[in-house]
Amino acid sequence: MQRGIFLPTARSAPSGGHSRSSEAAQVVYLGRSAPQPHCLCRWTSSSLCSPRQARRLGHCPPVLAAPAAVAEAPTWAPERELWDGHREEQYNELLERFKSADTNKNGRIDRKELKTLLERVNCDDSDTITGWWSEDDIDKVMQHYDTDESGDIDYDEFQVLARDKVLLRGKLEEYEQAFRAVDKDKKGKIGAAELNQLFQDLKHPVTYEKLVSIMKQYDVDHSGEIEFGEFLRMFQTELLDLQEVLTYIQGEHPEADEASQAAAKDFAGEVRLIFSEKDLDELLKDAGQNLSVLMSTVTWCRPCKAMQKSIQSIAQHYTKGLHFLKLYGNQNDECKSLFKDRLLTRVTPTFFFFKDGQIIHSHTGANRGKLEHYIRQHMPNNDHLPEHLFPVQLQPTGQFK
Repeated sequence: MQRGIFLPTARSAPSGGHSRSSEAAQVVYLGRSAPQPHCLCRWTSSSLCSPRQARRLGHCPPVLAAPAAVAEAPTWAPERELWDGHREEQYNELLERFKSADTNKNGRIDRKELKTLLERVNCDDSDTITGWWSEDDIDKVMQHYDTDESGDIDYDEFQVLARDKVLLRGKLEEYEQAFRAVDKDKKGKIGAAELNQLFQDLKHPVTYEKLVSIMKQYDVDHSGEIEFGEFLRMFQTELLDLQEVLTYIQGEHPEADEASQAAAKDFAGEVRLIFSEKDLDELLKDAGQNLSVLMSTVTWCRPCKAMQKSIQSIAQHYTKGLHFLKLYGNQNDECKSLFKDRLLTRVTPTFFFFKDGQIIHSHTGANRGKLEHYIRQHMPNNDHLPEHLFPVQLQPTGQFK
């Protein structure tokens, strides 16, 4: 016996009122099509049995499921899509960027065109800064957004890429203005101290460990400094916001003058991070006769992390004649070599004391009182020092308690 799904369907009732005979039953068979049965149950002479009656009497096939009704288009449907002016402007701008990137006009963006698109600040070919996207980065973008695995990016995939803010927005001169404002000593590169100062000025201060992580991520060539292309990556990943930076530099720091450049070198009261051997040599040279204390450590050293606030307090307490430096030996290959081969660090933390570029003292251990004791001992003009921050007592053996 062929089984089917009985679906009652109402027809319009005659003028005299509703009649059961005016109802019809539609049958959808599982398998072959079958003719329509009579609308009434042949045994009860009434409408189809309820599921409970069907189980008890055993003659009406159970109703399994009803297909969703196809909704007719309402008469009030809008005739066209509704856009506001801003949204339409964004759409047109996005379409223009896609067309300008599609140089062979085939309606798709291949890998070479994608690289040019990502390195371009806007639609203008003259605003393309080459080299700041690595081949591995391009591969990752292509793999993530080429959802149909066609080997190129169609317009739908491009819209997702743009929505995720992978593309830079703004004008090239605006990014250059932001870079010049942060690059206070006009070297064409941004050091860790200048970057750290920018985050503080923007009211987004970062820890030293976070700053090390940022430098490690964006300093692609491991030079210990951020070049312009690497600086652009910070906006591309939304670490920095262009309008926020522009508002800051236009409102408070339009350009770095000679005084601010001098202040960048006078870092008394700060803890300066070292990202290369060149960094260390330049800072020791600038310190001259002043005492420079270098903390050699790694990012995972727990005693070093616990000592961080004390170190900051010492640097701010002894502002005359003391420069405090910090080196993370796992920051990059150059720092690793400096940490292991030149400084011969084997225990963290290790503190090195410099004058005139030469080591005059070193000791190990996360003991803030011990550190302050030796700082006071080697400070120039140590007869006129502020009060102790962390007084210590020496044991008869000369060891620190």
